[in-house]
Amino acid sequence: MEKQEKKKSKLKTIIPIAIAIVVIAIVGVVFLTKDKKNIAENKVTETAESKYIQIDNIYIDNSHTDEQLNLVYLFYTVKANEGNLKVCSKDIELTINDTNKYSCTMKMEYNPSYTDYCYSEMLKDVYVGSTLKVCATYQIPKGDLAPDRTITLSSSKFSDISNLKMNTNDIKTLENTQEIAKDLDINIYNANYEARQDADAGTVNKVKNLINGYEFSFYPTIGTKILSGKIEFSSPDQFTVNNGILTNSGTYSIKNKYIVLTYSNTGMTNELEYTFDESGEIKFPTLGGTNTFSSYVNYENHQ
Repeated sequence: MEKQEKKKSKLKTIIPIAIAIVVIAIVGVVFLTKDKKNIAENKVTETAESKYIQIDNIYIDNSHTDEQLNLVYLFYTVKANEGNLKVCSKDIELTINDTNKYSCTMKMEYNPSYTDYCYSEMLKDVYVGSTLKVCATYQIPKGDLAPDRTITLSSSKFSDISNLKMNTNDIKTLENTQEIAKDLDINIYNANYEARQDADAGTVNKVKNLINGYEFSFYPTIGTKILSGKIEFSSPDQFTVNNGILTNSGTYSIKNKYIVLTYSNTGMTNELEYTFDESGEIKFPTLGGTNTFSSYVNYENHQ
């Protein structure tokens, strides 16, 4: 990829990003999806697998304190055995004791970033013969999670999911999402932890030389280029994001595999994954392709 003049777009063609995500406001969140074909072996119960879904584990995150509600993480694997599927984190509802039904509640701070599970409202393709690990989060009253209560699942996409049976005794309570990630897969956790550590001086200088003074463009529309989003980096550690409607800015820091964007007006952060191609140029996988960069997703109010 040839470098353009400074202040000019440097990015190759980007696969379009859904406009519904980027037009709300600009703060920043990245969703990472790693589609792997292995299926986790730590089943919750012997009846926690159906034709399309395998339940990998279920947890309470003890770091989210609320007098009445617990934050519950459900990790499962979607299996496309016969036909192509389109899935997201909001596909499954939980019912406790055949009485109270709970839908997935998503917030940026719930993102299980130290795992390899997809956590997104964006529909993901799961093609025949492949699998996708998915995470869903629920806010459930503590009283409904008392011991010896049944948990059943329902979904408009997966016809046989009602056959899955769990029990509140199967739920593990851990201190935070990092501890949950360790319990799910310590190797995946270690890799994600290392990816988020400060990069060495050589990598920092390399990345800064490739991004400072340049804009990186993406198209926040479906199938068109009517609106364009841009991320511009400037020395020593500044950035500005413009999604075609709104603008925000802040400072960035460079980790081993991520550029962490910190927004000045809110203090919120956004992890922007980076790689290098064979020619040494920088690439941002989450600006397009199978992953999604969004300027902001307000999960508390987003419908």
